[in-house]
Amino acid sequence: MTRSTDDRVAAGLLTLPGEVFYHIAAFLDLADVIRLRKTCTILCDLTREKSVWFDIIRRQQQYLPMPPGARAQDSLAEYTSSELESIATKAYHIERTWKRPRQTPLKRFTPHFGSFILALELYRDRWLLCVYSEGVVALWDLEKRPEAEMESSASCRACIRLRGNRPWTSSVSCLDADDSGIIVATTRTEGPSTTCIFRIPFTPGDGYPDYDYEEVATIYSSSAQIVRAINPGLHLVAFSHSCYIDVIDWRTQECCSISVRSEDLDELWNGIVGVRFCDAHILCIKTRSVELYPLPPLPISSSAPAPRVPPTTSRAFPNTTFRGVSISRPSPSSPHSISFLAYDVLRGLFHYTISLPSPSPSPSPAGELAVRLAGVHALTSLARSPSVSALAAEISGRNTGRGFVSACALGPEGRRGVWIERTRGSTRRSVVVFSATTPLGCEGEGGEIDGRPVYEVGSYDLRDDLTHCAFSEVTGRIALGTRSGHIQVL
Repeated sequence: MTRSTDDRVAAGLLTLPGEVFYHIAAFLDLADVIRLRKTCTILCDLTREKSVWFDIIRRQQQYLPMPPGARAQDSLAEYTSSELESIATKAYHIERTWKRPRQTPLKRFTPHFGSFILALELYRDRWLLCVYSEGVVALWDLEKRPEAEMESSASCRACIRLRGNRPWTSSVSCLDADDSGIIVATTRTEGPSTTCIFRIPFTPGDGYPDYDYEEVATIYSSSAQIVRAINPGLHLVAFSHSCYIDVIDWRTQECCSISVRSEDLDELWNGIVGVRFCDAHILCIKTRSVELYPLPPLPISSSAPAPRVPPTTSRAFPNTTFRGVSISRPSPSSPHSISFLAYDVLRGLFHYTISLPSPSPSPSPAGELAVRLAGVHALTSLARSPSVSALAAEISGRNTGRGFVSACALGPEGRRGVWIERTRGSTRRSVVVFSATTPLGCEGEGGEIDGRPVYEVGSYDLRDDLTHCAFSEVTGRIALGTRSGHIQVL
């Protein structure tokens, strides 16, 4: 095409009515819009129109994790054109750099509050929560970033020391009902089993060491339990022990037990590894299956006998033994779905998406849970089974004997994930990241997880093993916890 032809095409584009131009621009991605803006003043002004960036963000919502206020269920009407452009541009650049190796050295948090980490979570892309078995709960503000180290006086917002000398054994946390703070539940199993529930608010102030927190409740039990999930809106906390899930209202201390026992003797090895409240259901992920139970009738009453309630739906994974799991939040849009990332230490990592049934007054028969394998990272040969697609079995044949997974984390929207992988015969520990290859709710089995190592740690000291990981799905910031209790940030 000659220069004169190019000029005529450009001139023709400038003579189009505004609504026609914006219809064409709706098919352009962000990079094309930026390039178009650089051609002339008229097109530069046209690409600053709010509708252009509105369309770009709506497309990004289909496959990228977006910040609060710019997600699929949120209205964008109150944003200006420049604000929409800033949101879209930031999401675009984070996606481009998410899988790139991190060149900066790890920043180690000081002081060292404990020697064994129970839980590590990152909230609102800013607040890093760490719970230690010594009964110390620390909260760091990652927006304060000193050059050398994350000094406690600058970034530590809270340091809470729970009462008692015996070690604490499990902990779970979540945002409170209005996202203004964190609800934390921590359990100690030795005589008698004690669970402390408290709230840490996101409030400005001097922070550590003078920081106020709210004690919500203390729950005692005669049997050892593992705290699994919190529903702050309904004031419920879920525990697991043996073949039961105990759901307790922390205001009244009333308890309802849900039996997950199976009559099959082989199911004795099918223990609980994860629990999540999902509207009118409770999602229970076990070592070899996933089951969905109806939420007990509210208000909970301990005086009523606990009937044997079969799962509303279930799905078996007979050839896997899940050791750990990370569960996303239920999607707010309809049809509702949820995803989870589970690892079998030796066999690999599995990313599943579950279509949640709509709440119904009449329970559906069991066996209808729709589970889709969104991706697999196989570390050994996988046999073809209901939980492993033919493609996943084929992938596993090419990836045998690589190593084992020691920890994993899935983002709240289920769009990105992180795992820690140890290479066999080597001291190298790799931090691997991935993005979900297909949007939630898509049909068909996924393929191999496109994991990219972004950081490696090599040390003969077992205390430097990476045992916990947490990350911000929106900003891409990654936090790592070691076997010795140190916290590091990429």
